[in-house]
Amino acid sequence: MQKEGIVKKKWIIWGGLVTLILVLVISAWNIINNNLNSVILNIMVTPSSAKVMLGDKELGTSGEYRVRPGEYRLEVSGEGFVTETREMTLNENDVKDIWLYLLPTEENSEYYANNPEDGLLLGEIRSRETEEKLQDVIAKNPILNELPIEIEYYTANYEKYIKYSISYGLDEDTNEFVIVVTDYTGGNYENAKQKLAARGFDLDEYTIKYVDVTSESEEGKAF
Repeated sequence: MQKEGIVKKKWIIWGGLVTLILVLVISAWNIINNNLNSVILNIMVTPSSAKVMLGDKELGTSGEYRVRPGEYRLEVSGEGFVTETREMTLNENDVKDIWLYLLPTEENSEYYANNPEDGLLLGEIRSRETEEKLQDVIAKNPILNELPIEIEYYTANYEKYIKYSISYGLDEDTNEFVIVVTDYTGGNYENAKQKLAARGFDLDEYTIKYVDVTSESEEGKAF
């Protein structure tokens, strides 16, 4: 009887160990499978008090998150801010950055000025947004790699100066892509157009912002 009791206990112990091993294996497989097929979201949102909802799942305002592929509605909201919503399709093994800021309401217009940490983050997100937009435009218009251009001249004393320069960027007022002609000596607007045309630019496709430093005035011209 004692021997039978010992054998029974051994079987119980072995059975428990086998069950535990199976549970661990299944759990590990589920974790690996989810990681292999999941979407990685890198989130950075300001203000830090915002509520970030991806479908019915609440996420934080910063950090890395793993979610399942699918169609989602992203909603970021906060008291005193304009709610931002985006429809998103997340595919298997995607890695997606979500850098987003909320605009304050009129009553809360000084929020970022009064909260320097969130204000600093706002600047970082805007800079990233600007860079991404510029890179997207450049990818679609490889000819922009011809810029910037600086046209120089020399004085009788062999001193070098810049007559005008041609670059590109986002307009501060409209946030639209523009080619910028900065004129340091005056009267070079037409020369700049000819220079662009000679480099292969189709002038009908771009908005050119002309900045005449000599007159301290700016003129935006589309042609």
